Amino acid sequence: MLIEVKLPSGSKLKIQPADFETARALFKAVLSEATKTQVSWKGGVDVNQFKDLFCIGFSSDLIEDRLGACMSTVLYNNGKGDLKIDKDTFQDPKAREDYLPVCWEVAKANISPFLKSLYAEFGKIFEILKSIQA
Repeated sequence: MLIEVKLPSGSKLKIQPADFETARALFKAVLSEATKTQVSWKGGVDVNQFKDLFCIGFSSDLIEDRLGACMSTVLYNNGKGDLKIDKDTFQDPKAREDYLPVCWEVAKANISPFLKSLYAEFGKIFEILKSIQA
């Protein structure tokens, strides 16, 4: 399944999700790092919780390593043809504008299949927990 994404800069991504083991390693890394912050169900979105999750996600060497492995199947086109993402892809300061959106899209493509089944199986339990904490 090829996922094509147009980035805000106009560059394009072609994402082929990684194999199961590689994608699962990223999912496990995200879960492991997410345990470093508390999430509350009270009264909507807490900006500090969002900030904490963002900072944990983008500062984690573990997530970066696992995400890098998932990027091995991704093509990036910023007007120079389809290029595999490697250590030189974001050397150009203009290309760096795409770094966070690329990370987000690759992570989303590789993690979301796990989350869909997780929510389907445990959605009722989450609702019960939310009502208990309210």
